[in-house]
Amino acid sequence: GDSAFSGCWDLSSITIPDSVTSIGNSAFWDCVDLVSVTIPNSVTSIGDGVFVHCYSLKEFKGAYASSDGRCLIVNGVLNSFARSGLNSYSIPSNVTSIGKEAFYYCNSLTSITIPDSVTSIGDSAFEYCSSLTNIIIPNSVTSISDEAFRYCTNLTSITIPDSIETLASDIFTGCNNLKVFAGKYAFDNGRCLMVDNTIIAYANASGAEYIIPNGILKIGEYAFISCKNLTKITIPDSVTELDRCAFAFCSNLA
Repeated sequence: GDSAFSGCWDLSSITIPDSVTSIGNSAFWDCVDLVSVTIPNSVTSIGDGVFVHCYSLKEFKGAYASSDGRCLIVNGVLNSFARSGLNSYSIPSNVTSIGKEAFYYCNSLTSITIPDSVTSIGDSAFEYCSSLTNIIIPNSVTSISDEAFRYCTNLTSITIPDSIETLASDIFTGCNNLKVFAGKYAFDNGRCLMVDNTIIAYANASGAEYIIPNGILKIGEYAFISCKNLTKITIPDSVTELDRCAFAFCSNLA
């Protein structure tokens, strides 16, 4: 069930019998000593965030394991990642979607390669990957979900490919070294992302003062959240709506 073994810090080995058909959300969350897991062929359902914070996990075996043993891939979705000992990784080419929390808190990863087979990046997929300095999103990706790159604190730039059709809110919260956006939706020399005359994200390291260009109609939810570098912002008369949490935790905004 959900969170069944969550926080079992001393658990180093577990045998899952063939009678098990499903593994719930966060079932092994924070099992920091778990090194290897074998998924029996009887399992047909694996929840989200099952192996988050399993810092010692080196290998998956059995059903859904990738050829290198580092991933669980369920119907094309990269569900879980065995992070131990890696600082760079190339996602297998049979992955079509990066699942929710798949690389959550993989704070030793400095680089990752996403293949052209991937079409979507799920909620919190790379959240708290604090050592990630660069990531290339291929033109195959059409959607990026909520909080996908939150607190990637060493990320300095990112290019949104033209293939993107859906860009969720709160994607880049806490990316305090982000200097520039490029590609689709990049606006005002890369300082913002704008969709349908709405600012949805701000490159926090691009400046302490910002004058929002005239013509912007709306400041979207979480657009400037946790932009700790901002001290002053000017909002033009064209803006008619401020969405929720637009300036939340802008602790230096005077």
